[in-house]
Amino acid sequence: MAIEGAPQGWLSDYRAEGSGANSHIGVILVHGFTGSPASMRPFANFLNKKGYRVTVPLIPGHGSRWQDL
Repeated sequence: MAIEGAPQGWLSDYRAEGSGANSHIGVILVHGFTGSPASMRPFANFLNKKGYRVTVPLIPGHGSRWQDL
């Protein structure tokens, strides 16, 4: 994903609190090389709708330009 024109908040950490029977279970999703939390958002939303607490950190040096690595 290019950083220019990216939706607000998609190039930062993502967290969603759980609910219901699965709220005590946390899931950490990690994006791929040069990726960002935006690439994991569909998986995070799916798991969160199932009640899981989800965290997708932005790994330092990723989610921007390859020169930032």
